[in-house]
Amino acid sequence: MKNSIRTIAAAILALAAAGLQAQAPSVPAASPGAAQPDTEINLLKLEMQRMRSDIEIMKGHIGRLVQYLQQRDAQSIAPQTPPQAPRPGSGPSAVNAKINIAGAPSLGRADAPVTIVEFSDFECPFCQRYVKSTLPQIKRDYVDTGKVRYVFLDFPLEQMHPRARKAGEAAHCAAEQGKFWEMHDLLFAQTGKLDVKQFTENARKLELDAAAFGGCLESGKQSAKINAGLASGRLIGINATPSFVITKTDGGDIVTGGVVITGAQPYERYRQAIEQALAAK
Repeated sequence: MKNSIRTIAAAILALAAAGLQAQAPSVPAASPGAAQPDTEINLLKLEMQRMRSDIEIMKGHIGRLVQYLQQRDAQSIAPQTPPQAPRPGSGPSAVNAKINIAGAPSLGRADAPVTIVEFSDFECPFCQRYVKSTLPQIKRDYVDTGKVRYVFLDFPLEQMHPRARKAGEAAHCAAEQGKFWEMHDLLFAQTGKLDVKQFTENARKLELDAAAFGGCLESGKQSAKINAGLASGRLIGINATPSFVITKTDGGDIVTGGVVITGAQPYERYRQAIEQALAAK
């Protein structure tokens, strides 16, 4: 199995390198006696550096994927099946859950008839895809119209995404200054380059108090909120991101029951689940 994983990873890298090489700009042949313009040469050098950087980033992601798959295979000798664990990419499945959302970032009216709880990972490319393509539609059709309360909980898959936890802390540090969702959007636009330097630059863009933000991030005090999201997700069998619990709003800080949708699904899948929750007695 390990050899198969390495072979697959090597093939992916080879294809990526070939694709990047195919995109590499060709240096136009200089006419006899003509000197290549310095600006054009410098631009070509910068483009090649960018391509090499892209390959290194891809190597890192694939390396973490190989490590994760190897660890998962090793654990499969004595598998532990979480209660009602949804399959990645699966459709809605019923869940008998109690999720504490006290203090979690949210959008929309607290008394909206339906609540969506998202479990997400700032380094997850599928979460990024969902944030770019689907979340704006849900906000437009349901959050902004008062039908849905939208709640965010962190669920970093740290074996594959080692920078996701600190990114979550950065978002919650921004929340101390009322800018969680603004930081959320910036982080998901930067999924491939999450680090403390970038978090600090984001804080500057959002005009946050730099000293307060830096002190919060350095202290690690927001890690408790990350742990709370992980605990809530594991309790109901969440094992992939993004995952969503969609249910009737009971009021208060406890979300009970509902259905789970796993993966960056088409908008229609969420719309159907929301409409069913709205219609439920």
